[in-house]
Amino acid sequence: MTRAKLVKLTATVEYSDGSQKIVEFDTEKGEGLFWSDRAVLEVLAPFYESYSTFQSQDLDELSEYLGRDIDRVTPEIVNELWTRVGDKVTGDQPAMLLKTKQCIPTNSCKRCLPD
Repeated sequence: MTRAKLVKLTATVEYSDGSQKIVEFDTEKGEGLFWSDRAVLEVLAPFYESYSTFQSQDLDELSEYLGRDIDRVTPEIVNELWTRVGDKVTGDQPAMLLKTKQCIPTNSCKRCLPD
């Protein structure tokens, strides 16, 4: 039996200043998109209570983003990603977090990402 495949995912993010940005997701790299407090804090964050396999390059990138060294992703790290200012222009918190197949949560709606 085969499963249908999601080939394209597009989201429109609206910032507090009324501006919008369309974000397209690579469905080959991401496997979970979370955009509500409940989904992030009750589904995504608890996943990292027991998950412990991370690539050093991903941890280095996340460490740079957070401004400190981390050796694993924890529910507290996910909470910090979710509640910190993610947009350089408006000061908005992230609209969503993307869980990659390498299991690193990322803020995929930052304005600094290429269109």
